[in-house]
Amino acid sequence: MQSARYRLSSVVGVGAVATLVVIGVSAAISSCSPGALDCSGKDNGGFDCVMQGQGGDGGAGGMGGGGPPPRPAACTTLTINNIDEAEAKLVVPRCGTGPAGATCHTGTFPPRMDMIGTVRGEILKLPPRTRISCQSDPYINKANPAKSYMLAKITAPGEKMNCPTPVPNMPEIGGEKMPPMSLRATPLSNDERDCLVWYLGELARL
Repeated sequence: MQSARYRLSSVVGVGAVATLVVIGVSAAISSCSPGALDCSGKDNGGFDCVMQGQGGDGGAGGMGGGGPPPRPAACTTLTINNIDEAEAKLVVPRCGTGPAGATCHTGTFPPRMDMIGTVRGEILKLPPRTRISCQSDPYINKANPAKSYMLAKITAPGEKMNCPTPVPNMPEIGGEKMPPMSLRATPLSNDERDCLVWYLGELARL
């Protein structure tokens, strides 16, 4: 009888250990699963969170990995169906030909964005040295689109932006978020921002 009780307690003990092992493994897998990124208080304009597939209604479409993302609902709301329409209906009027004194990219500050048909060429050809900030970061980073300078300019969480490649001890050295509050420019709507994120991702694939 004593031997039987010993064998039973041993079986129960092994089962309990096995259960704990399964729970531990499951927890480890869960902690490494995609989509568990904490996006609160991210540095550098929240690039990791922009890239975390915030698709769907009102979400930024993301800019990398696994082929081109679908055109977001934000673009549909703005009646934008392709990158040509994105430039004509969004980039040029918001960045190049808007109210006098409230747009920057008319030739004074690169890249020039006031002429339909020339915008993407300007954005893609300009080297980072044409500006005084974030000279390590291309306007469109084709190797790592999430680190594009222009993406940082429109997705910064505050009025100032960090460079995609951080500069030690110099936070917000990237200058103002676009459109600039100092010019009293109208901030981008959520739909405008999300459609621009998609547009920049499309430029990275050209």
